[in-house]
Amino acid sequence: MAGDLPHVVETLASSGKPVALVALGNPYLLRSFPNVGAYLATFSTVAPSERAAVKALWGEIDIRGHLPVSIPGQASLGDGIQLKATRPAPPADSAH
Repeated sequence: MAGDLPHVVETLASSGKPVALVALGNPYLLRSFPNVGAYLATFSTVAPSERAAVKALWGEIDIRGHLPVSIPGQASLGDGIQLKATRPAPPADSAH
């Protein structure tokens, strides 16, 4: 991550407030931010993955998956989570 964003993430993570980090494409981003409270990896940088990450964070879609890699010192191959959606997704916008 470029610019001041790494510093902002670290400052938030050390503040004691919950911080979720979303990695688009590179699951190893977690190594740079070991103090975040939650971590979501999409393994892709395309727009549908970005939308899915937002919907997952808002509880509109299930979160499911397992790491296809190890992140040394933080996660093992096959680690993952299964969470059901907690609220209904809004109706699809017919303009898109």
